[in-house]
Amino acid sequence: VDIVLLRLYSSGKKGSLLIETGEQYPDGRRRNAYRVVGTKRKAHENSQETAIRILKDVLGMEKCAVQFYSDEKEVYEEEMDSPSFPGVRTVYRKEIMPCYVKETNEEILKSIGLPASSSWSCEDGKNNTKFFDWMSESEAIKNKVKLRAEGSEEVSGLVMPPVGLNEQDLLQYLKHYEVDVSGFGQGQAKTLKEFSRELMCGESSLSLDENGQVIRIVDQIVLKVVSPSNRVLVQVAHVQPDGQLHLLNRFPAAKGRPDESQFVTARRILRKQIRIDEDQVRLDPKKARIFEESRKSASVPGMMTVYRKRIIEATVM
Repeated sequence: VDIVLLRLYSSGKKGSLLIETGEQYPDGRRRNAYRVVGTKRKAHENSQETAIRILKDVLGMEKCAVQFYSDEKEVYEEEMDSPSFPGVRTVYRKEIMPCYVKETNEEILKSIGLPASSSWSCEDGKNNTKFFDWMSESEAIKNKVKLRAEGSEEVSGLVMPPVGLNEQDLLQYLKHYEVDVSGFGQGQAKTLKEFSRELMCGESSLSLDENGQVIRIVDQIVLKVVSPSNRVLVQVAHVQPDGQLHLLNRFPAAKGRPDESQFVTARRILRKQIRIDEDQVRLDPKKARIFEESRKSASVPGMMTVYRKRIIEATVM
């Protein structure tokens, strides 16, 4: 679960910190808790978009000018039992976004307890009343508020789990559904071991069509990156380690794993292929398009391959 937290200072001099001190539900119940303000990040959002949503929906500060320090954000992980899923250990990947209030309008500042650093409250979209206070860093720490990622917490121990079949199980599965396996390892075709590795890495998956026939599914995420001047990014070529040049002239793309959303794959392309700060790009879920085609693949014989191509538009901010 991805969470974005705001380490919000009262000024650019990093004065007092905004701390949530409690929450009252519509039925009158109240829960006291000292913590920095945050919420779950939606699949298509970057950290800054989530931070802006927190200001608007949680804090009611949509009219208040706030400066973000995106290049100073910290990431850490916490593993704990989830109250929503009893018995299931949940890993929360938390991003702390430093920011400060740069608003000068006195009425707006007064509505959030500034400059007097007084307590204040607001009602969120669920009709819950949240209570806030401005505290010094030492006061926040005294109330056991986690303000920063510490040490090894910043290093993720998570790895993508294997999602396919090992070679032996794959062979049994294909024979069970009467797939001809004699073509594997012949000519351009992959060996069963190579096909198993492809499935285990999540580069493709197996399913059954409406006739009970085995089909291979390949999800490809294509990223259409649009600049502020309305120009699009094109991957013109790929140079292999031996120096061989392959002309491509296409949008950046990657295979999507069956256990990740299209937006997670899109951000992986931004991070690993294009190497651009994710917070500088906005993904538009309303402009996502899906194309599908079925054909035989020379690399995987004996079955049809369904290619699902999802085109995601990304705008550089």
